[in-house]
Amino acid sequence: MKILVSLLILSFCQLKAEIIISEFDNVDNIVNSLIDESAYIDPGVTISNINYNGDSRGLGYFDNGLDAGLGMNSGIIISTGDVTNITSSNTSSRTSTSLGTPGDSDLNSLIPGFQTYDTTSLEFDFTTQGDSAYFNYAFASE
Repeated sequence: MKILVSLLILSFCQLKAEIIISEFDNVDNIVNSLIDESAYIDPGVTISNINYNGDSRGLGYFDNGLDAGLGMNSGIIISTGDVTNITSSNTSSRTSTSLGTPGDSDLNSLIPGFQTYDTTSLEFDFTTQGDSAYFNYAFASE
């Protein structure tokens, strides 16, 4: 009877794999990694003016996203904390890393009397030979 109950409990559990996070080596490589054999960005797209603002711990690559339930398999991950602390199954509401970097002046102006911290932004320009462009993205927060 114990074996049957254990099997029934396991059959209702949803098992998910863990997302794999890697730190980046340089900003140009991380953006250009989107142009690969998987064609995240079509080879007809030219990327220029790549600029990253933030601590190096706030930017990385992710893989295994589909198995982890993210909806896309791989790409760039941007965080106001340390990307290596990100997991698929967050079990804490207070996982954080203070990177000690300034906030964003535009956001600060929207919330008078308060400050933002640890700004992280990735900007780049692109041109395409086609007539349209699209991005797949996911937004998550703790």
